[in-house]
Amino acid sequence: MISDRHIDALRGLMGSDAVVTDQEQLTPHLREWRDKYIGVTNIMIAPSSTNDTSKFVSYCNENRLAIVPQGGNTGLVGGGLPGLGGKPEILFSTKRLNRSIKVDVEDSSVIVDAGVTVLDIQSTAKEHGLM
Repeated sequence: MISDRHIDALRGLMGSDAVVTDQEQLTPHLREWRDKYIGVTNIMIAPSSTNDTSKFVSYCNENRLAIVPQGGNTGLVGGGLPGLGGKPEILFSTKRLNRSIKVDVEDSSVIVDAGVTVLDIQSTAKEHGLM
């Protein structure tokens, strides 16, 4: 498990909204939907900006803490679940990185934040006559 010292430091660095330690809130992020793989951690970080993400990654690098990134937790092989190898890891959720969708109609492309859902991308593209 990740020590309370690191958890407190991350709260101070990123704010309480970005740090999840409540087991009830963590549980849905620790299971893939078939329950074939179940992860283990006592902390999830969910930053809301690239600046906070940078601070988080820098802190983990400086303190040699392992990070497991997770998008929508829709994978079937357990790759987005922490602790499967028995080592303490911090779950890094992109779910709050969901504010920006930039559509370029001219070249039929979009640029999105890491946590933007496919449904939101499709809806925005449709508003611009794209699919």
